[in-house]
Amino acid sequence: MNPAVRKSDAGFSLLELLVAISLLAFLSLVLFGGLKFGRQVWKTAAEGTVSANAVRVFQDELRNNIERAHPLFIQDPVHPHLDFDGGPSQLAFLAPPPDGGGGLERFVVGSVGGTTMIAARPELANLTTATYVNSLKGVGGMRFAYFGQIKGEADASWHDEWRGQTRLPRLIRISALPARGVDWPVIVVSPHIAADQSCVYDQTTGFCHER
Repeated sequence: MNPAVRKSDAGFSLLELLVAISLLAFLSLVLFGGLKFGRQVWKTAAEGTVSANAVRVFQDELRNNIERAHPLFIQDPVHPHLDFDGGPSQLAFLAPPPDGGGGLERFVVGSVGGTTMIAARPELANLTTATYVNSLKGVGGMRFAYFGQIKGEADASWHDEWRGQTRLPRLIRISALPARGVDWPVIVVSPHIAADQSCVYDQTTGFCHER
């Protein structure tokens, strides 16, 4: 028999098999590594989309509530002012309930740690706890700024606080610090109503007459 024929019929040598197995293992490693990386990218993108949607929904609710802020005028004989407490890190105001029900609700917006909350309770309810809370995790360090003219100012400007005033600010700017990589685009909201001059302050009850 021809030696060349016997050599071609012998198949692969051990060295060739080892090289082929090594190449196959390397290709498998590259393939599964790429799949793992792609899965991680997809997961990160999905989580980012969910977080962005949660922030958008929360901001829409906050914007709608502030736009409906009711400037209840407290005719205090000593210090007449609006029932509106705007601080640098917390905002409290009155607004009609989102469901269109009667009366007003007191809304408080602020952050506790890495969670931002909108809390509300009926204005005249004898309650110390909120009856509604909407929280957004991953966002903290709320900062509010108020644009308008305060007493004694000739022109409107931005202020860190808006307390004891007889009118609402023209604009309210709301920013926040992302606590866990959640982006919070800065929003600027304009209240729609000016003032409730029909309120007659009752020192006994602390509210307007017939409220």
